[in-house]
Amino acid sequence: MEIKRRCVLIVFLTIYCLFVYSCSLYKYVESATQEEMAHIHSSFAEKKGESMAKRYGIVFCIRNIYLNRSVYWTYKDDRMILYILTAKSCKKEEYGQESAFRMPSASEFVTANQELDEKCFFVLDGSECFYIWINTNQLYDQIEGFYRLNSIAKIGYNSPFLQRIQNDIIHFRLIEKLYQNK
Repeated sequence: MEIKRRCVLIVFLTIYCLFVYSCSLYKYVESATQEEMAHIHSSFAEKKGESMAKRYGIVFCIRNIYLNRSVYWTYKDDRMILYILTAKSCKKEEYGQESAFRMPSASEFVTANQELDEKCFFVLDGSECFYIWINTNQLYDQIEGFYRLNSIAKIGYNSPFLQRIQNDIIHFRLIEKLYQNK
């Protein structure tokens, strides 16, 4: 009887140890994968934004770091070109516009950057980001900030440039697209 008890105890402890080991290994692999995906996503975001700015002149991006999701958009003639980037896919959408997008001057771009910093709420954990890359003959610059995306969509701006961006964020539901589960 004592031998049976010991055998059962040994088998139980062995199964328990294997279970604990497999769970800890799974968590380690999962966390490593999330870190790798965040790094890949971050480097892709920079390269994609800069290359799109060279092609189209201006590119916008809203991003959630924890979800590894980004929404990029730019304007060409009377169209808005939208890319939704997730950890597993990149989806392109195009929309017609009522009026062509007007490229901001260098002074308008600087004023817009200052207005964003003054009016928008910052996300302290850095989870939400807003980028603008601009690349024209007169100007190459980037605005980036950890702004609360809902504040970008709700605050009133003096800058016509920011008003246009805000209207498009609301009209095309870009923040909702960022948080969609598709």
